[in-house]
Amino acid sequence: MRGLISDIGVSGKWFQVNVMRGLISDIGVLGKWFQVNVMRGLISDIGVSGKWFQVNVMRGLISDIGVSGKWFQVNVMRGLISDIGVSGKWFQVNVMRGLISDIGVLGKWFQVNVMRGLISDIGVSGKWFQVNVMRGLISDIGVLGKWFQVNVMRGLISDIGVSGKWFQVNVMRGLISDIGVLGKWFQVNVMRGLISDIGVSGKWFQVNVMRGLISDIGVLGKWFQVNVMRGLISDIGVSGKWFQVNVMRGLISDIGVSGKWFQVNVMRGLISDIGVSGKWFQVNVMRGLISDIGVSGKWFQVNVMRGLISDIGVSGKWFQVNVMRGLISDIGVSGKWFQVNVMRGLISDIGVSGKWFQVNVMRGLISDIGVLGKWFQVNVMRGLISDIGVSGKWFQVNVMRGLISDIGVSGKWFQVNVMRGLISDIGVSGKWFQVNVMRGLISDIGVSVKLVLWVRQQALPDS
Repeated sequence: MRGLISDIGVSGKWFQVNVMRGLISDIGVLGKWFQVNVMRGLISDIGVSGKWFQVNVMRGLISDIGVSGKWFQVNVMRGLISDIGVSGKWFQVNVMRGLISDIGVLGKWFQVNVMRGLISDIGVSGKWFQVNVMRGLISDIGVLGKWFQVNVMRGLISDIGVSGKWFQVNVMRGLISDIGVLGKWFQVNVMRGLISDIGVSGKWFQVNVMRGLISDIGVLGKWFQVNVMRGLISDIGVSGKWFQVNVMRGLISDIGVSGKWFQVNVMRGLISDIGVSGKWFQVNVMRGLISDIGVSGKWFQVNVMRGLISDIGVSGKWFQVNVMRGLISDIGVSGKWFQVNVMRGLISDIGVSGKWFQVNVMRGLISDIGVLGKWFQVNVMRGLISDIGVSGKWFQVNVMRGLISDIGVSGKWFQVNVMRGLISDIGVSGKWFQVNVMRGLISDIGVSVKLVLWVRQQALPDS
């Protein structure tokens, strides 16, 4: 608490640093499962060559980070991320009201999520690159990889050079200019915007459909796409590949898809009764409803702003749900790499039996969570976590000004970080258990762990 951590060399496994109002600098890590949690601090000059690296920062600065491992993730609220070099796989950056600049990426599956921020000077040569920005600016992007996608709401995209395949840009009330494309499968979706100075030498280029009706469509080919503004799409059967539907203020219902690379983008609409057995499925909804979705493919992602997600069954891999001011309930997941990001929402009745499960909630509620997998993590700011049953490994809970109660854990490497909160009724039978609490209360803890037990408490004056 309010300290300095510097000049740390680590070659072991399961390394973690928790700092409040402090500085972390000059850290070299060669092990696995490295995590840094900082509130109102600075993280700089970090070199990491291990796996499963994660950094959580609130109102801080992350700079000069070099990463060559796998599964790297950075979560920042009201902060700055700059000068990041990454050559690993599965890299993700989540920023709220921040700045991302000078990022060089050589790995695969790179994703950047920014709300009210700026993304500039990004060089990417990997695969499966995606950028999601709300009310921001994207400029000076050079891309040499495949499956590149940019989603922007009320923003600007300019000076983009692309020589890969499967390039897509989605912009609402924005500007796209000075785009040069040499690859294949190029697509641009713009609502109430401007597209100018575009040079395209690839194949399968398509732009927009406005105020129309599409119904009763049967498709057996490849590279099928539908763009509708203020329309209706219904009764669509698709058995090809690379299927995409974009709807604004419309309805999508009764869709059966058995192909690959399926994506649905809806603004102020309804998506219901969707059955998907392909790979790379993604749903983007703004102020809408998603219900009764069955997915058995891989790389499934749902992005919802001010909406509802309910009754979702997922058995694939790499499942992610992003919700802003919404509700997520009745989710059953048996895949791997599951992540839920919620801002001012509710997550309840979640059953998870996969690996690498993570839940990030800001000002929300998490309740009735059953987890059987590995590498489970919950990050909550000003929320409530209750009735959690965990039998996996590497479980971690981070709460700021919240409540954690009725937690049963039988796995390994369990950790709880709480600032100004309450932890009660915790039963732990795993290994490497750690609890960090600032100005909080810890009570009724039963521990039978081995090797490491570190319980640090700074109680309230009246505790």
